[in-house]
Amino acid sequence: PHPAADRPGGFSCGLGPRVPLGPPPSAAARRQRQGQGGGGAPHQVCEPGGAPGKHLPQRGSDDDRGPVQGAGLERRLARGHLGADGPRERRGARGGVPRGAPRIRRPGSVPKRGRAGLQVPLRRGWPRSGALRPTRAPPAEAPCPRRHKTTYCYDFPAVFENALRMTWAERASAGEPDAVPPLGKLVEAVELVPDPDAGQGFDGDMKLVPTKREPGQNKIGMVAWLMQLKTPECPVGRQAVAIANDITYASGSFGPSEDGLFRAATEYALAERLPVIYLAANSGARVGLAAEIKACVQVAWVNPDDPTKGYEYLYLRDEDYQRLCGSVPAGSPKPVKASRIIGKQGDTIWVVSDIIGLEDGLGAECLSGSGAIASVYSRAWDEGFTVTLVSGRTVGIGAYLARLGRRVVQRTDQPIILTGYAALNKVLGRDVYTSHMQLGGPKVMGFNGVSHHVVADDLEGAVAILRWLSYAAPELGVSRPLPMPTSDPITRGIGYTVAPGQKLDPRAAVAGEVGGDGD
Repeated sequence: PHPAADRPGGFSCGLGPRVPLGPPPSAAARRQRQGQGGGGAPHQVCEPGGAPGKHLPQRGSDDDRGPVQGAGLERRLARGHLGADGPRERRGARGGVPRGAPRIRRPGSVPKRGRAGLQVPLRRGWPRSGALRPTRAPPAEAPCPRRHKTTYCYDFPAVFENALRMTWAERASAGEPDAVPPLGKLVEAVELVPDPDAGQGFDGDMKLVPTKREPGQNKIGMVAWLMQLKTPECPVGRQAVAIANDITYASGSFGPSEDGLFRAATEYALAERLPVIYLAANSGARVGLAAEIKACVQVAWVNPDDPTKGYEYLYLRDEDYQRLCGSVPAGSPKPVKASRIIGKQGDTIWVVSDIIGLEDGLGAECLSGSGAIASVYSRAWDEGFTVTLVSGRTVGIGAYLARLGRRVVQRTDQPIILTGYAALNKVLGRDVYTSHMQLGGPKVMGFNGVSHHVVADDLEGAVAILRWLSYAAPELGVSRPLPMPTSDPITRGIGYTVAPGQKLDPRAAVAGEVGGDGD
């Protein structure tokens, strides 16, 4: 064995017997060693099971960040970082996690929407109930909610969970009675899914079925929930219907199916006498051109060398027309209406008169659906309780809905607009506007009365909605708003009379004053 293996105060590197460190070097020795350009002679460690005299050069290290040279190792030993049997257990910059362990990403650094369930504003900590769960990965072409600076729709139940815990915590910090939240989750959300056996349009025949399913299983750009909220004024739970745009589906635009779900969810809330919470992040009504026809449509110009002269008609080649008509099932309407003629080159072409498209919901039916949901949401404000959170940019019919619901909470970085600034600049003929915020930002909508609350993020918006909701009855039109127990009872006397010659005390005028006789 090594002659110094059993000496007290030795240092073991895990590769052999204990090696003595010796007394700390003097200042002169350290200066001399630095002048030679070296870090000191390496500690000699025996090979595992090796013969005496065969050593391996090895520098001692007390952590996983690399070798510690001579005097530094001894200083660490003197400070108590190293023990006689090796390095002591201590927590480093990564909380004791080994250097080679994979890094656990925080919610703000999750790169894809596949974990959009973690993209929740958590400035004030994580919810204790574990409400945040990663959702399924999106299609490759699906836009990310973070690009639009908004929250993924399926994360809003977790946002309200965190907002409720903040509300309960604020009540406890204020010293109010009954400030302990119930055990378990504070938000129970059941998704309202369209019945596949019923209609799927906006004409009122869509039926919703409460369903428990995994997030991200929606087939349209609108999601609705029946939420059970355990608020301070109703710890046993109160219900509300929440409707949210899915910004990852067609940029959250309104088509016939989305209009049908919005109308059905609002009518469900009216029938059950429940408040409606609309979480807006959309691009307005979905109006466009069928992509399959756009790719093959041809233009018959009056003068092919000068397109400014205009065109005679739009047409399809015979092979394109036959392919498009053959792609639809028998008995279904054709995606295009056209008449057959002989072209200028002597070939058969089809002059287009009407474009229908293979996909439904690209034309005027979207505008009809917008009118239908505007009517039902206005009725919901008149007969029930509506509140809108502008979580993302809201355009067109989305802006109309926010105004019709009257109670609006707007984020500081999201606009409420009817038309984009680029379209307005084209109409005006010059660049007058440079952003949507100039048209409908909080400095516009917050000052003209459209927005009642301006918040920094969706978490603050959810807190504002819950505070607003506390003034509404759990069952609208049947029950009364529930008074919350408070440390300042409403029966406290607030009388205040100023004696002749006495100065007025505004604090006593607000809080009351106890007189000499106890009144």
